[in-house]
Amino acid sequence: MVTRAAVVAASPAGRRWDLAIGDWIVGLPPTSGPVAAVLAAERRPEFAAQASAGSIAGVVAPRVQAATLKLARAA
Repeated sequence: MVTRAAVVAASPAGRRWDLAIGDWIVGLPPTSGPVAAVLAAERRPEFAAQASAGSIAGVVAPRVQAATLKLARAA
């Protein structure tokens, strides 16, 4: 239930405050933790570890995009 609430809250929070806030909410352990647990149970722990690393990279990418957009607007 917490996972669903966090994912649903991320989009409006990102629109209202900043993309980084939405990214931060989605990257919280209650959101990404259950996914990693399911992957570890269905596949293998190494696969879950690689998927978690990809999840972290996915949180960083929109922040870089948002920073680039801010710089472009400031110019």
